[in-house]
Amino acid sequence: MKKKDFIISYILGWIIATFIYVIRFSLLNELPGQIILFVNKFVIFIVIPLMCTAGLYTAHKIGKNWLTVRQFSKYALVGLSNMTIDFGVLNILIYLTDKDKGMYFTVFKAVSFSFALVNSYLWNKFWSFENRDMSKAGKQFLTFASVALGGLLINVVLASFIVNSIHVESVSSRIWANIGAIISGFAVIAWNFTGYKFLVFKRNDNDPPIV
Repeated sequence: MKKKDFIISYILGWIIATFIYVIRFSLLNELPGQIILFVNKFVIFIVIPLMCTAGLYTAHKIGKNWLTVRQFSKYALVGLSNMTIDFGVLNILIYLTDKDKGMYFTVFKAVSFSFALVNSYLWNKFWSFENRDMSKAGKQFLTFASVALGGLLINVVLASFIVNSIHVESVSSRIWANIGAIISGFAVIAWNFTGYKFLVFKRNDNDPPIV
């Protein structure tokens, strides 16, 4: 694993930790006390970045002979940062407006997903798939936007269906909003990796090898 991979994985760990802390703050009165105590500043800002770096290192060791495994391990870490940014922005909007369902939730989810999308493009292009070719940036962006749009539709539609159509009385509406976001987030992870690897950042025969 390269030195820059250690640095980037730690940076992404801090991004993840920051937005987890934002989520923790916004759900302070909704989560059980045990979870609030567990997700403290030490765990968030010390343990999480170290776990991200250790996890990426382990994945690279296991998949040192398989490029797809190494790419997916980076993509997965970027995906975690996307998810926490998505959740963080979503919870900020819910916290500020005290609205967590209906059209408000749908709009908030689209906004939060858009923030995560920018984060996703930058890290995946230049780090996960190491695609630095800017000669066809316009075409590449259109392809990326198409894949991302499909992910956005899956994310918003699936999350909105779960939140607005499935009712669980034992779970608070804010917790259920996050559960809907989690389920839709995992669906988008699988969709986007496939699209990014084989369509957006597809490597050509004349591209330099990734080591």
